[in-house]
Amino acid sequence: MHGSANAYPPRLSRGLFYLITIGLVIVGIAAFIFIQRGSEPAVNIASGPPSALPVNVATVRFDDTYNIADSYTGLIAARRSSSLGFESGGTVKILNKDVGDKVTKGTVLAELDTRSLRANLSATQAQLSEAKAALKIADATVARQKALIDKGLLSTQAFEEADAQALAATARMEAARAQVNAINVRLKMAVLDAPYDGVITKRYLDEGAIAAPGQTIYQLVESQVLETSIGLPGKLASQLMPGQIYPLKIDKQEVPATLRTITGVIDATQRTVTAVFDLEPSSTVVPGAVARLEIKQELEQAGMWIPVSAMTEADRGLWSIYVVRQQGQESRLEKRLVDVIHAEANRVFVRGALQDGELFVVNGLHRLTPGLLVEAKPISSDKDGGS
Repeated sequence: MHGSANAYPPRLSRGLFYLITIGLVIVGIAAFIFIQRGSEPAVNIASGPPSALPVNVATVRFDDTYNIADSYTGLIAARRSSSLGFESGGTVKILNKDVGDKVTKGTVLAELDTRSLRANLSATQAQLSEAKAALKIADATVARQKALIDKGLLSTQAFEEADAQALAATARMEAARAQVNAINVRLKMAVLDAPYDGVITKRYLDEGAIAAPGQTIYQLVESQVLETSIGLPGKLASQLMPGQIYPLKIDKQEVPATLRTITGVIDATQRTVTAVFDLEPSSTVVPGAVARLEIKQELEQAGMWIPVSAMTEADRGLWSIYVVRQQGQESRLEKRLVDVIHAEANRVFVRGALQDGELFVVNGLHRLTPGLLVEAKPISSDKDGGS
């Protein structure tokens, strides 16, 4: 009993030691936290009035009318473009021109091998000569027999047989002459001429190739007479006058073009009327270039021009702008709905509950809200995107 009672005091002393150690650690941690927090600066709480946000503004200026410039495009094309080939087939003997060559009307472009045709022509000319000789003999026979009939020395039947032989000889001669003419035509058709002034844009065969009847040898494009077809709204097309000259913008240059005709028929897919313009001869304009016709119009509608950057989307698909309202010594923002009358690349013509002389914000709308305190900084119209 005495041995077991003497064992308790050491355990108690060890427990007290652990408690004291834990307490010292906790006190140390608390002191460290207190020291660290004490070294941080105190949070400053604003006690003065809020600062105003600087915004760029422009002045509302209403106009009774507005001018717009609409642009309509078309492709420059040659007035005539032809696929040239031989009507009858044969072996290509000569090709005089290549891609890019300029030719004039009547220039020989290509020829077929005509040796076989010329041999046939010689044979047919011989037949024609033979037919002429036979006809000459037949005519002489008819003349002699007619004289005998007049003297009563020859029967009518013999005369009629001679006359029939003369008619047959005439027919053989005419057939031979027709064959000669046909071969001469084929010889002419074996030579390919340029039907008008132009430029060779494609060549499909080489010398020695066998061309089928009608096969394309060259693609010829008329280079000096160019045109363009431009689709216009029907109302606008009715204001143009055929025969008048209108400037077209082609590759940053202005080229005069004469309005040849207006079709007057609305295209079912584009809902436009086609206007055809003839271009003045120019060495710098080539087929395939884009031509732009700009039409300026003055429309009667009150409103104002504002830059696209001044608009923000409102509810239900509407648009709005921020207007600066003076409230005592402060300037705050107010949202106003506007209707878009006409839109261009960088500006729009709008109308709405606005007054001349008011200030509206021209950019930076993503950081704004209605009622925000602002400092208006006017900028020139050259910087607001309105021009």
